[in-house]
Amino acid sequence: MLDFLTGDLRAVVLGEQPGSWSGYFQANVATDLGIPERQNPKFMMVTGMCNLRRGGGSRLQPSAAMCYVAEITSGKLAAYAVPWSPSQYAAGQPQNNALVLVGVTRFRQAMGGGPGTEGGAGGARR
Repeated sequence: MLDFLTGDLRAVVLGEQPGSWSGYFQANVATDLGIPERQNPKFMMVTGMCNLRRGGGSRLQPSAAMCYVAEITSGKLAAYAVPWSPSQYAAGQPQNNALVLVGVTRFRQAMGGGPGTEGGAGGARR
């Protein structure tokens, strides 16, 4: 879930039993992308799968679930993975961790915000 006003990104994972939840994860996309508070961000979000390298054992590993969030006025994109503990899940212990920022990139140049705004084209009106 993405809160378009604050940039808070939250993910939850269902448990094995009906109506139970086994994981809560969060990040702030606006902070990670360097979006100023005064800007009115315009986010787009999509989820997908990615086969990131995983280690063995009980430590946190990136799950295959990914979340991609773009901010269209800045042209920036962030990718997040869910840090997963197979041993905590098997033991029925709830997980509560920050989403892992896998990377940030630009998918295009920032859009002009109009005259007199940051990133705007052309400068002030006459």
